[in-house]
Amino acid sequence: MPGAEHPHCSHQPPHPGDATAAMSLWSRVSCLPPEQLASAYGEFPRGLRNLLADWLESQPWEFVTSADAAGTLLTALLERLQALAGGGGPQAQLLQHIASLEGTYRHDPLRLLGIVRRVLQEEKAAVMKQDRHLPLGFHRQQEEMKFGLELQRLQHRVHELQARRQAQPGLQGSQLKMEVTSVRAWSLLRALGLGLAWGR
Repeated sequence: MPGAEHPHCSHQPPHPGDATAAMSLWSRVSCLPPEQLASAYGEFPRGLRNLLADWLESQPWEFVTSADAAGTLLTALLERLQALAGGGGPQAQLLQHIASLEGTYRHDPLRLLGIVRRVLQEEKAAVMKQDRHLPLGFHRQQEEMKFGLELQRLQHRVHELQARRQAQPGLQGSQLKMEVTSVRAWSLLRALGLGLAWGR
């Protein structure tokens, strides 16, 4: 039930080296008194946040900016709720959420993006206040998403430059070489960063 204390909840904040510190953000938020985050769930009900749980924070809400990307996230969210409804979840509640989200945000997905960002930001602030650090599992996941999206953007830019160079044989290759170098650098940083994080 939303707001109910989970079996893994502890009244003492986890130490960064403890196994519980590697949990998701929601695993810590769900342990906090509901009134501590009452203002966070105005336009995004806590019950919906509870249903989506760890899945919500595994999506790149905080790293995308375009309406197309926001629309893709809305579609993924609706598909997640539909999967839960078909998998034995509270069907009536889930179908109500699906209809409400589709009707409210399909033509303005950036609004949903902003709302979810605010929810996650308030949750992070509450956990930081309580524990003095974010769950390691959540932190790793966010870093991986950030690196992955930056890499995709750079690769897309390289493909654009390659297409321009093919269309215009006389185009100087210095900019293309610089972008290719950037992609390789990001790939190396991503590999090193994730390797170091998982090795801790």
